[in-house]
Amino acid sequence: MDEDSSSASSSEEEKRRRAKKKAKKRTKKRRERERSRREEQQKKPKEWTERAIKIREAILKLPGNTECGDCSTKYPDWASINLGVMICTECAGIHRGLGVHISKVRSIEMDVWHEDQLVFFYKLGGNMKVNKHWEASLKKGAKPTGYDNRMTREFIKQKYANKSFLPKENGGDDDSEEDDDGDSEKEDDKEERRRKKKAKKKEKKKRKDKKKKKKRDELEDEDNVEGTTEVCRREEKAAASSSMNQMSQVFEGLDVQEVEARPAQETEAQSAQETLKSKGETTEEDMLKNFFAEEDDGEDEQAAADAMDALFR
Repeated sequence: MDEDSSSASSSEEEKRRRAKKKAKKRTKKRRERERSRREEQQKKPKEWTERAIKIREAILKLPGNTECGDCSTKYPDWASINLGVMICTECAGIHRGLGVHISKVRSIEMDVWHEDQLVFFYKLGGNMKVNKHWEASLKKGAKPTGYDNRMTREFIKQKYANKSFLPKENGGDDDSEEDDDGDSEKEDDKEERRRKKKAKKKEKKKRKDKKKKKKRDELEDEDNVEGTTEVCRREEKAAASSSMNQMSQVFEGLDVQEVEARPAQETEAQSAQETLKSKGETTEEDMLKNFFAEEDDGEDEQAAADAMDALFR
């Protein structure tokens, strides 16, 4: 249960960290967009100059600019400044969804352009020339005619974001596939690194848990040993006290005169034996020892005689 709870808590922490990183990236992008918008607003001219109006009229007369460069709708009134394509209002919304790093959309009538932007747009040559580059490897009949939200959205995404219809020399289908493969490999590497980090964290937590368990077990064993020693000491004290009580009871049952008479009798017997020894007479102990020694000698002689009779027979 501890391991499961620790793994769940670690996964939740990692999710929170990822969410924080994503939020930081979003805030950075939003701030960058706001800065770019402010800079553009400061640089925007307030009115069209005569020269700018002439360049705009020349742009509208370029070949292919009377139709939308993506869906062939007539009389487009929007344009992508960096791509050099005239587009309709519906396709302009799709271009904005791609992002400013891919397509920067401006209105020809409502927005005021810089002269430098107009010159750059005019030099690109109009929709016909630009589409020869962006639709070099596009098959006939694959381009949507008329506005269809789903088809045109997918077509514009493949055309500008994925660069699927570029000429093969400049990075067409083959290059896009290679890029996709490289991106997928990078994502796989990131996932493997994340998995390895998770596995390392889990191993570290397991080791810490094992160490904690060992310490707990050691403390419990020490507590148990101390408890057993205390119990043994108590039992020994109880046994000693009980034995002392028994001895006291025994000594209480005996008469004091008998206890004092016994050592006196023993001392008198010892003194009598010592006097006999000094006179050279035999004491009772010496007589008993001689008697048992004579019996042992007679038994040995009889056994030897029986053994000699058995040999000569």
